[in-house]
Amino acid sequence: MKHGTARRLRAAGAALLASVACAALAGAQTTEHFVPSDECMTDECTCADAPMMEVYLRNQQQARDTWISVREDLFTSNGPQSMEEAKDLFEMRFMGDSRVSKQFMSCNGYDPNINSLTQIAAVPGIGQASLDPCFCDAFCKDIIDATVIHELTHGPTLLAGFANVINFKVGCKAGVLPDDFCNSLDPMILADSEIISYTFGNADLAESIEDLRESDPADPEMECTWEPLPETPPAGSRVLPPLSGTQPAPLPAGLWDRFTLLFDRFLNGAGG
Repeated sequence: MKHGTARRLRAAGAALLASVACAALAGAQTTEHFVPSDECMTDECTCADAPMMEVYLRNQQQARDTWISVREDLFTSNGPQSMEEAKDLFEMRFMGDSRVSKQFMSCNGYDPNINSLTQIAAVPGIGQASLDPCFCDAFCKDIIDATVIHELTHGPTLLAGFANVINFKVGCKAGVLPDDFCNSLDPMILADSEIISYTFGNADLAESIEDLRESDPADPEMECTWEPLPETPPAGSRVLPPLSGTQPAPLPAGLWDRFTLLFDRFLNGAGG
């Protein structure tokens, strides 16, 4: 391999690894008041929680569909050209259910300067999730569990997304692919990760709702019955997306070094 080509590949690799490092935990935030998911003080879901569980599920399904619309706009003349532009487009299009917001604000000790639906969950490390205690207090356990599943799905889906476009990334860094195409790759990775993460979390919550239909936790021999809340929320209240933050969390110690070492071995062989 010629030295010039090797340098270009190393530069492309460094750019890719920087993107992976920043985006592998995209949407996660380091927030001091958050608690680990296993310390989230929440109640088990009961028949009485079922109407809000349905409302929350529809809210999340709408969020997933909004990300699908963002994904469909990629690789077009006016499509997002960065992850931030993709997030901005999502937030512009997503009209959340005001009942979810009201439920969140009903938590014990709610402080609008600290607690926000845009910052309810974080991934401080691989395989870990943390949550706003206000979110834990306001919603029952099955909603919390679905949120954790959503957050933990981001890591592997983002990394898989970057792995799928690594050849394109090299071509982009070498200047042989159009800028518009190259700039659409990162938002595509993010949109795909969001769609999959919402799909997994929503499937888990839908299953929990069906479990309630089949058996009342207070009386397992009886089915839960409830009066569903209207599908259409009250007008006039816009709610930002509840599951994704806006700032990447810091990388775990040593992760960057491991990435660069693996990439260097890929280029130069194990012998170094």
